[in-house]
Amino acid sequence: MDLEDFKKVFDANFFKELEGEFITYDPDKYELLTRFPIQDRFFNPLGYLLGGMLDCFMDGTMGPLSALLGRKEVTKSFSAKYTKPTDSKVKFVEVKAWRDQIDSKSSIYKAELYHDSG
Repeated sequence: MDLEDFKKVFDANFFKELEGEFITYDPDKYELLTRFPIQDRFFNPLGYLLGGMLDCFMDGTMGPLSALLGRKEVTKSFSAKYTKPTDSKVKFVEVKAWRDQIDSKSSIYKAELYHDSG
């Protein structure tokens, strides 16, 4: 399935709620790129986006990627390393997710998240 056809049938409530959009899909590299706007309602009292929202953006990109690749898989474990906070200067983030490993029972997906400011 190509990305345009997938967009027509993909109906995840969280993706709508977070106003996510699919940017590109490369089936040869097993890679999906998405974009999410930063919404003030998800900031903590210190003025930073909650880390769980960043996790959601990444997990929410890896899941559709597995569907695009024809795999019915769910997240079994998730870990993230944060390198800088996401504050109100950041207007959107992009997530690049890819399938790193596969065997007959499961796959390992990885993701990187980038601020619009680099």
